[in-house]
Amino acid sequence: MTNLPNPTTGKALEKLADAFLAGEISRAQLVEQTANLGLAPDLLDLLVTSRAHVATGPRTAAEKNKAIYRRFIQEVFNEGRFDRLDAFLSPAYVFRDALPGTPPGADGIKQIVSMFRAAFPDLRITIEQQVAENDYVCSRTTMRGTHKGNLFGILATGNPVAVSGMTMVQVVDGRLVESWVKNDFTGLMKQLGVELPIPR
Repeated sequence: MTNLPNPTTGKALEKLADAFLAGEISRAQLVEQTANLGLAPDLLDLLVTSRAHVATGPRTAAEKNKAIYRRFIQEVFNEGRFDRLDAFLSPAYVFRDALPGTPPGADGIKQIVSMFRAAFPDLRITIEQQVAENDYVCSRTTMRGTHKGNLFGILATGNPVAVSGMTMVQVVDGRLVESWVKNDFTGLMKQLGVELPIPR
């Protein structure tokens, strides 16, 4: 039988769960820090779920949807946890801006994440700002990393990059059903030393 945490420890656990839901710490950090506080691993998901339902008021749904997208970016892109795709993506999910040659569903996301994590092993996407209305969440992002692998035929340069982007997703019943992404690929190419032709 698992011992229940004392009130002080309980508050600390709640703060950790809230930080995870806000995208401030990774799942690995959450697991480690809650374990240090004595929380049994089988109670971790229960803790996170309970904290996700604490907020009340008219902004609750929008805030939850923003938190879902932050967790998606953290766990799938930053941590490469493909085992979490089913938790974040609806079976009907469609990626409206899939790269040429990649499928528009979950398999396409997996291919894109794998490609960028191979090219940038220290890949990290930071969400700088979010706005949500109804089922939709718009996020301004920055992708950072060091170019250490092949990307679009460009061999490793060792260059650090910082690429801005904008994403809109629709979230229904806690999962993404479609998304649109626009990243500054022109800026990325320049940072990799690729000179692009000037349109005439």
